[in-house]
This record gives sequence, C-alpha cells and structure tokens, in this order.
Amino acid sequence: MTAQGCTRFTPRPVSLAQARASRQLAMPQRFAFQVDNEPGELRLQLAPVARPIAQETIGSWHCQAGAFWLEHAGPLLSLLSACPAIEPLPAVDAQDWHGYWMLYNHYLSPQLRDWLGEIRPAPPQEQGHTIPDNALALWLSVVCGDRHFSARLWVGAGTLQVWLAHPGWQRTYAALPDYLAIRVPLTLAEVTLSLEQWAAREPGDVICPLKLYFSVAGTGSVTLAGWRLSGQLTVDGLAPYRFTVTELEECPVTTVFDDPSPFADSPRLKNRAFWPMLATPPQPQTRAWAGRTIRWQTGMPVRLPPLSLALTVRCGYLTLTLQDLQQLAPGSVLTLQQAVPGEATLYHGEQALAHGELVDVAGRLGLQITHCLNTPTAAPPLEPAP
Repeated sequence: MTAQGCTRFTPRPVSLAQARASRQLAMPQRFAFQVDNEPGELRLQLAPVARPIAQETIGSWHCQAGAFWLEHAGPLLSLLSACPAIEPLPAVDAQDWHGYWMLYNHYLSPQLRDWLGEIRPAPPQEQGHTIPDNALALWLSVVCGDRHFSARLWVGAGTLQVWLAHPGWQRTYAALPDYLAIRVPLTLAEVTLSLEQWAAREPGDVICPLKLYFSVAGTGSVTLAGWRLSGQLTVDGLAPYRFTVTELEECPVTTVFDDPSPFADSPRLKNRAFWPMLATPPQPQTRAWAGRTIRWQTGMPVRLPPLSLALTVRCGYLTLTLQDLQQLAPGSVLTLQQAVPGEATLYHGEQALAHGELVDVAGRLGLQITHCLNTPTAAPPLEPAP
C-alpha cells in the first residue's frame, strides 16, 4: 500500500473529567429514596453511543449543584415527588410556574431534596439551548414501587462530582464467575541479601534463609486472601503436585511496625562503613558562635549504604478457582503447577534471579544455586563535589 493510501489514526479525545466519570460510572451507582412512604431507587451510569437526539424532548434544569439537561423530564421527575411534574409551557405565566415548582419541591422525596436541593426548570431564555460539548452523557433510571422510567441526562463534570460526593450512593458490582482462576506463587522462604553479597555468589553457593514458611518435610503455611493455610506439600512422583490444607487461621493483612522479622536477616551497617566508599572522608568543620561550638559536615555528597535485596524462594504456583477459594476448609487440596521436585527459583519481586536445588542444612531448608539468570548491579559510586 502506498503512503497516499494510508489513513492516519487519530485517537478519540477524552477529557480528564470523562476519564474520571468512566471509572466511577462504568457500573451503575444506586441511590435509595422514599416518596410518600414508597421505596424507590435511582440509578446513574454512563450512556452508550448516543442515538440521534430530538432537541424538543430535552429540557434544561437547575439544582443546587448546577445545571443539567434531561430528556423526557416529565415522566421521570414525577417518580421523584408525590406531586406530578409538568414540563414548562410557554403559554403559562412564569409566576404560576414558580408557585407550582414550590409545591413540587415541597413533596419531593426528603432524601432527594437533601441531595439535589430544589429542582426547577431553567428560565425560558435558556430553554432550547444546545447541550455543551463537554457535558457528560448518562443514563438516569428511576424505579419507584412498580413504576420505572429511564431517560438520558447530560451534566457538567463539576456538577457530577458534587452529586457523587453526596452520601448515600452505592456502587454496583458485577458478580465474578466461579470459574475465575487465581494463581498464587508458592513461597518457601524469604531472605535478604546486600548487592555485594549477591554479586559475590557463584553456582554451588548455598543460601540459608532465616525466614522459612516450609520445613524440609514439606509442612508449612501459605497466606491467601487474609487466611493462613497450614498444610502438607507433596512434590514427589508424577504431577499433579498438591498442597493439602490441614488448618485455616485468620491472619492480619498488615505488619506491625516494630516487628523486625521480615528483615531480621539483613546485614547491619554502621556509620563508619560509609567512609571507605569515599576517596577522602569529609572532615567536619567547627565554628564558635554565642559561646558554643557548632559542628556540621562539609556538604560533600556521601554515598548511602547499599540497599538490601528482599528475595523469595518459590516453588511453582498454587492454582484455584474463585469457587475453590470460597469453599476452602481443612482437607481442601490445592493444585501446584510449574513445580519441579527438589528445585526452586530465587526471585526479586517478580524477576527470577537464579535456579537452585532445595537442600537440607542441619534440618532447615536451604537453596543451592545451580544457575544464575540475572544480576542486579549496584549504582556507580558518587564522585566528591569539586
């Protein structure tokens, strides 16, 4: 195809307000109310691709948060109040309409009055105006008893944000399918190494984690969906391999701030370890002021101590469906996939660093490195400022 025959792709522009509304209203939001002791519900969601609009069916309206435009307003607004809503007619005196809408708002649902304030039609000079291009198109559905009505609504982003910030709105969530598959890495242990320690490793080295989740006999625990699953890991013979749950315990999802266990195996660094990284250690300066001696550093950049690598030892993935998760109980069997008997992989985050063989080190689980995959590199040392 020649260059003349190519069509340039131009993405459809979407404003930040439209993107925010898409996140908030991708699924309907619901608002419960009562009219004359009859329960009702209002639903708001994004409108699909608009069909041709008959301008004569759209009216301009005002509430305490701002202006909005509503299609077929009469039938819909009648469901919000014990007084029926009649759309303004040019032949009727404006003063009469003012008194009528005072009556309508008097009988408006208390919950909706608290949310919208008073609803009034826009002045006659504003009726028939074109809907602003930046207005968001929504579907407004109202159910009250056995009556229901839906109509399109256009509203500015600022007004919509004020509406949705009012208490009483509830999100609608679509039910997840029971067959939805969940894959969780099986973590055998955690270990923390410095970059220098990791750079000095070689195939054949044995890593002995201090924080173990499994023993050499295969007993251990897995944390999943706020539960600690204790059980027996079976990785021998032919696949499929499995983890049999023997006990469930609800566990907190946060770590206590003063709990040192996740980093108990980190190398401790003293201040004196900083200075050998510089060619010439900076000398503190002193100055006498008001009878006191003040000491400060020269301002020479000092390199921070090397950051530690939080590593995990993994052995495959546990797979289960949403239905399996909901039915977890002692005796449940979870399938282990992508596992090789006697082997494990060392990870930093989701990046695999090395493969190795699981070994028994004085009764504790260890990993002997057999093959290195990636090597994190330390940042170059800082040069002293001139």
